[in-house]
Formats: sequence, C-alpha cells, structure tokens
Amino acid sequence: MYQRFKIGNKNNDKLIHKIKELKNSGVAELDMRSSGFEKKTAEEIVAILSNLKDSGITHLNLSWNKLGKRTTNDLVIILGALKNSGVTDLNLTGNNLEEKTVEELIIILDALKNSGVTHLDLSFNYLGKKTAQELTTIFSTLKQSGITYIKWTGNDLWNLKTVEEIITILDALKKSGITHLNLGDNSLSKKTTPEIITIFDTLKHSGITHLHLCNKEFLGKTAEELATILSTLKNSGITHLDLSYCELWGKTIEELVIILGALKNSGVTDLDLSWNNLGSKTAEELTTLFTAIPFDIESVRFGLYELQWIALEQRQAIQTRFPDSEHIILINGCSGKGLNPTCSRVDANIYRKLGFKMPPPSLLNMCGFFTANRISPKKCMEKLPIELYEQIQQFRT
Repeated sequence: MYQRFKIGNKNNDKLIHKIKELKNSGVAELDMRSSGFEKKTAEEIVAILSNLKDSGITHLNLSWNKLGKRTTNDLVIILGALKNSGVTDLNLTGNNLEEKTVEELIIILDALKNSGVTHLDLSFNYLGKKTAQELTTIFSTLKQSGITYIKWTGNDLWNLKTVEEIITILDALKKSGITHLNLGDNSLSKKTTPEIITIFDTLKHSGITHLHLCNKEFLGKTAEELATILSTLKNSGITHLDLSYCELWGKTIEELVIILGALKNSGVTDLDLSWNNLGSKTAEELTTLFTAIPFDIESVRFGLYELQWIALEQRQAIQTRFPDSEHIILINGCSGKGLNPTCSRVDANIYRKLGFKMPPPSLLNMCGFFTANRISPKKCMEKLPIELYEQIQQFRT
C-alpha cells in the first residue's frame, strides 16, 4: 500500500502522530516528494523520519525537496535518521545534488553506508556534469555500502562523456557491489553503435545482473544496429533487461523480430517491454512477435493499462507465448511496481479478468493469507517459522 505525505508548515507533533499511525497499517510506500522540507529544520525532519522505525515503511520517496541546497552536515543528520529504520528503497531524485562538491557527496553517501538502504535513486541530479574522475571517486564510496541498486536516470551521462570516460565510470560501479543498474534517459543512443558495444563490453562479468536501458532515442537506431548492440549482452552475466519506454512501436514487426531475436542464448531470462505501445500492433503481428521471442526468455513485463486497453484478440496473441501469471509480470503505471497475484487477491483477480492462468495456491500462501487476516498477538507471531512469518508480512503489505 501507498501513502502520500506533505509536511510543509504543519505542526511537527501532528506529523509525528501521523507517521506513528502508519505502523501495522499495511502501508509500505511513503511518498514525501515535493513536501516542503525546506520549511523544516534538519532536527525537525529527523524527528519525523526517526519514527519510521518498525512502521512497516520500506520505500521512501524524498524526491524534489531541494535537499542539495542544505548544508552537508544537515544532510548527514537527515539521512542518518534512516539507519536501521526498515527503509530499503530511497528516492532522492531531483534534489540539486549537483551543487555539492565531490568531497561533500562522499560524506553524504557515507551516511547511507550499512543503513539498510539497498536501492538508491539519484535520477535528475545532473551529476553527469561532474568529471569522470570525480564520478569514479563518488561511485567508489558505494563499495561495501550495502547499496545494490542504483538509478541514474536523466543525469546526461552519455552526452557529456567520451567512451573512455564512461568505461572508467562503469569500472568504478563494477567494483562497488552494484547488481542493478538503471541508465535510462542518459542519451546513450547518441553514441555510435561501435561505441555502445565497447561500453557494454565493460559490463561483462561485472556482477551487474539487472540492466535498465529505457530510452526513447533508441528508435533512431536501425533494427540491425540494435540487434548488434543487444547481442553484446551474451555471457555478460545480465539476466534482467529493461527496454521499457523505448518506443518500440515505431519499428515494424519484422524489425522487432530481428531485435528481440538477438537475445537468443544471451543469458537474459527476464525482459521488460512495458510502455512501448505494442498494442498498436495487430493481433496477427503480436502473434508473430511473441512467438519469435527466444524461449530462454522465461518472463516478460508489460504495462497493466496497456493490456487492459487492447482488444481480446491482441491479448490472446500475447498469451500464446506467455499464458500464465508466472511468466508475464504486469506493471502498475502509478507505482511502477509489478503486480503480485501470489500475495494479493485483488492482483490475482486482475490477472484472471485479463485471461491469464493462475497457479493453484501453495500451502504456505494459504497459511500466510489466513493468518494475516486475523489479529495475531506479537508473541504468537514470533513463534512462527521464519518462512511463514515472512509470507504473512507480504500479505500485510
């Protein structure tokens, strides 16, 4: 569940009370973007955030709060409040961090070291303006930090850097322990095909398993160029590839077959095709396309609203290759998260309504569902096997 939260000029005691009300409410995502942090002192913000501990909140959105305009000491204090809070996903998009020096950014990132935060979103902070050496130094800070996912969308990395500089930067990321790398909307496609291939070669055996390349400018590359680029991923160690928002609708079915066919024996098993308006293709074209997707691709991701708005025949064309909920993940356009039909009856019904097959519920799921929907004293919960306890928590969020 999701909760939008603004602080602005509101009384701190009331805000703290609201945070406390979230405990055991089932709310896991707290959205505090553009919430008026500049009207609060660092101490007031810390008083609010320190109440997140044991609240059940795992995703915290602090984007667009002008945090970069605060002193470095303020930011260290604020981020320090998240240590062991239970927050694992932190969104710092659009916070003017480009205004900080390298030394300041290192101190700020150090505040997140071993804090429990594993996913960090630094999108649209225009850090691409820093030199390659500066970025290398900054990324080196992430080593042994516990952060495994970094989102670098909209930092204009590729446009402002040479191939050699990009390779130097990626080398620093390889050594940082990052496994999920989001490089969307960084003008990558403005590089030539040989340059992109050279860049992707750097990712081989890097420990990075999830690569996000969502970039509408890929439409400017020919099918042959894109196929050549994607074939570079073979034996790279990358298993999850995100091609969402790449405007693939602009390619013909014949071109798309060439592009996706390049992933055969690449090691990629999960492919995100969401928000590419593939619903603009006919049912016959979609049958051709999805039949051509290599069989080593075990699951694809698709936008929920895309599938809800296309015709029955088009959905059935997709289902010829991916007929059940285990092999097609539907992405909610509002949260950006995949539906979870295993743990949510609402999500399961959405899949059924769209004509997807559902696996029978496991004994663990049934136990978790019924226990989660009954009031269970904390002491009783603590005595449950860890597998069942974790499953119950999934149903409660």
